[in-house]
Amino acid sequence: MASVSFKVVTPRGVIYENEINSLNIKTTGGYITVLPHHFPLLTGIVPSICHFINKDDCLVKAFTGEGVLHVSETEIELITGAFNLKDDIDIERARRALERAKKNLSSNDPSIDKKRAQQALIRAEARIALWEN
Repeated sequence: MASVSFKVVTPRGVIYENEINSLNIKTTGGYITVLPHHFPLLTGIVPSICHFINKDDCLVKAFTGEGVLHVSETEIELITGAFNLKDDIDIERARRALERAKKNLSSNDPSIDKKRAQQALIRAEARIALWEN
């Protein structure tokens, strides 16, 4: 099967690089699947769990934060604030973040940024879901 170069870049630099057969990821417009020789694409991504098939035909799942997906015919580049494989998830930290986000969303304190709390909730829920599955 054909493969394509997949690179993940975070503020820490390139943290993942491998050949993959396909990528399923949530963009600002919904989920898409990217295959080798895909048409060029530049789109935003939202916090979620992405799935990709590596060159050994193994399914890999990862958490992705907000970012940008750049696809060319020969390369997929994911630029994101966060990328975690299941083994990288600190589940206790994710659970604390979930509780903190819920507390902030239910608070009547006008100094709390509700949009930021909602985004934190989404990220924590996705990390926990990835870790549990």
